[in-house]
Amino acid sequence: MPYHAMMHYLHKSRSGITLGGIGTGGAELRPDGMFYNWHICNNWPLGSGTPLTLPQESMLFFVVRYQEQGQHPRMKVLQIDTNHTVAAIPLQPYIFPWLSPVEQITYEARFPFAQLIFRDEQMPFDITLEAFSPFIPHDVKNSALPAIICNFHITSKVDNPVEVMLMASLRNAVGYDVHDKWYRTSLEQANNYILCEMTCDGMANDQASFGSMSLASLNHTSSYYLGWEHVHPYYEYALRHTTLPNIDDTEGRNTTDLQTGQNRADRPLLSTLAMSDTLTPTQALTHTFIAGWHFPNFYSEDYGESVPGTNEGVYYQRFFQSAADVTRYVANQLEYLSTRTRQFITAFYDSSLPEFVLDQVNSHLNTFVTSSWLTYEGKFGIQEGMTAEKPWGPLSTIDVSLYGSIPTLALFPELEQATLRAHRDLQADFGQLSRSIERNFAYMNVEDRQTSRIDMPPQYAILVLRCALWTNDTTFLQDMWPSVKRTLDYVLREREWNNDGLPDMTGIMSTYDNFAMHGASSYVGSLWLSALHHAIVAAHILGDQDTEQHYRSVLQQATPQFETKLWNGNYYRLYNDVGGTHGGLDEGCLTDQLIGQWTNHFAGLDNIVNKPQRQQALAYIFNHSYDPAYGLRNCRWPDDDFLHDIADDVWVDQANTCWSGVELAFASFLICEGMVDEGMQIIQTVDQRYRLSGRYFDHIEFGGHYYRAMSAWAILHACLGLSINQGHYRFNPQIAGEEIKLFFSFTSGTAHYIHNCTTNTVTLSINSGIFHCNAISIAKIDIAPEHIIVEQDQQHIQEIMVDRTELNDLRILFQTPLELPAGTIFRITSRNA
Repeated sequence: MPYHAMMHYLHKSRSGITLGGIGTGGAELRPDGMFYNWHICNNWPLGSGTPLTLPQESMLFFVVRYQEQGQHPRMKVLQIDTNHTVAAIPLQPYIFPWLSPVEQITYEARFPFAQLIFRDEQMPFDITLEAFSPFIPHDVKNSALPAIICNFHITSKVDNPVEVMLMASLRNAVGYDVHDKWYRTSLEQANNYILCEMTCDGMANDQASFGSMSLASLNHTSSYYLGWEHVHPYYEYALRHTTLPNIDDTEGRNTTDLQTGQNRADRPLLSTLAMSDTLTPTQALTHTFIAGWHFPNFYSEDYGESVPGTNEGVYYQRFFQSAADVTRYVANQLEYLSTRTRQFITAFYDSSLPEFVLDQVNSHLNTFVTSSWLTYEGKFGIQEGMTAEKPWGPLSTIDVSLYGSIPTLALFPELEQATLRAHRDLQADFGQLSRSIERNFAYMNVEDRQTSRIDMPPQYAILVLRCALWTNDTTFLQDMWPSVKRTLDYVLREREWNNDGLPDMTGIMSTYDNFAMHGASSYVGSLWLSALHHAIVAAHILGDQDTEQHYRSVLQQATPQFETKLWNGNYYRLYNDVGGTHGGLDEGCLTDQLIGQWTNHFAGLDNIVNKPQRQQALAYIFNHSYDPAYGLRNCRWPDDDFLHDIADDVWVDQANTCWSGVELAFASFLICEGMVDEGMQIIQTVDQRYRLSGRYFDHIEFGGHYYRAMSAWAILHACLGLSINQGHYRFNPQIAGEEIKLFFSFTSGTAHYIHNCTTNTVTLSINSGIFHCNAISIAKIDIAPEHIIVEQDQQHIQEIMVDRTELNDLRILFQTPLELPAGTIFRITSRNA
């Protein structure tokens, strides 16, 4: 009979959780059980080193040997292979048929955890792997560990005892691109683990691929076989025995060059640690392996003699001198690291929001690991886009950061400050900014046409001032304020040509870098108005009265011009250049036309346009540009039936396409404005689109793992109606229910907002950090100020003032700034409750 097979689209592994730390590189564990896209050695495309050419499937893998009573032993590799090499065995089906891949893997992932359940009819047990790397908001050190933790759980399916040996193998990739080197392997045994470390001698210690790798087995009775390469004798021994022989054969992988007499590591080298035990029908086996790495020489991009690539180092180098140091630390701190990571994810999902919303927001935290740089000095950036072949774009582009940096600010504010300082340090004296960090923190390409884009100055001002207002960090604000003024004044001096207070566009000069805008544009104009709002508040904080008055007068001039020139009765048109160099109107309906209103929401600033107009515009966008079959397009014109015609000289269609970073940001904007159902529809469409594509953790725009889509974190703020401004927290929940519970983050920790509508009680439950605030405003709570009771752990707080704001919020002002440590329950209720 003919060979028959059926393939489902999702049977091919396309994305998964990236394991590793912030700025450490890592590897992507996909549903087939294999690790892909290893970036641990400072290698291309995340780093600037040469591409890693070693076989992906045999870098880190797990094999289980098992033997039932009275039967011959068998071996299973815990992956579904895709080529002839399996578990480092070339031509495996022919050379070693006693080992085979498992039949089935069930994969479930929520960052930073991936759970894989391995099943096979031939196996007398099921195996579950939980793999993760620590991710603890507001704790950079422990979120930037170059390590992967693998927890195994084995449960029997038979009535007889089974001898089990679970093996973890790691390949030495040190010096993968260096010819003259030789391997060195060492072993360390402690009360609670054994640990091997692999490195190379004979190579320069300043090369990008210089470093060390380690593997630990968290049981002191574990056995080992270090420095193997081939089936003979490693696999033959492992098949015949219930433990490994406890030998180090590293020298067998080093050869002597007959011409030079030098030692040379010209063969693969792997090391394996194993746990052996008897599995009984009533008892499960559990075991943990830890893989770690330490590659200290992280080089920035080389731009020649004027700006050479320099060794920036890696952040984890501050704390660890070798891979063994890393793995030892993780082994000894495993309970703390695991507990804190789980607490964050548990708290995040303990929410009244629909599960698909939480999953979509959570999935984009993966980009922290996939695409980030974090240097020894703490300089930070996220790659704009990246595929396995190359980086797409530079680091932390300003325009994309406006969307994508929200979770960085929310979870690791010191990293957001580091990025913004890096942008400031690249600023020209006359105020112009570099669009991005060109994978070198010292390089500004003044010839790049992107440098003159006019959306960047207001975006930069918003980013800096949003950070200052959220963190209430006056020192940071004072430090960055001159730079903000330089960039805003540059626009007023050189990029505003008709005295209307709005920047003037002259073609392709914004994040929409493939369709032109001229004169006054809604996208740049709304950003500009938002930047002025932010700057007026900042100037007031700093007592810079002249600047405050100056920007206020510009705002008073620009606001009516924005309305007059761009409102067309339904929405704010793409641009108006009547009387300008290009001339004419463009009635394109851009999804991002009121992005400046969106950015104002999160700092609780004044509106840039009136509510009736903006809600009419938002409704028009949703009704005309959103299609549940595929998503929310970037722009639509009134005469469009299906697709808008694209000019021949356009390199890619940006108008008709859907950018998930814009879609998710716009969904959060709708929710902020009370259009909750519409926002949820867009989120669900994006979520389903990426689930069905098999790229759930790899959103694509300009390259994969695109930075803009990290805007998803804004959804949490929108649903809670959360704005943060100088220690003043406003809560205006948009989610209905008798009791709602919503997760949020603040400068040093995380908390839950709980509103019981029946008892008219609001509770803040602090999960981590110390919640500092000067004032709290709460919308939609019906308590008269004179009846309010404020409690901290059931103790009344007396030194408060309570009133109603212009928005009819209940506002509580604290005479002494409030400090709520983790574990605190803060409660607002009525005397009559």
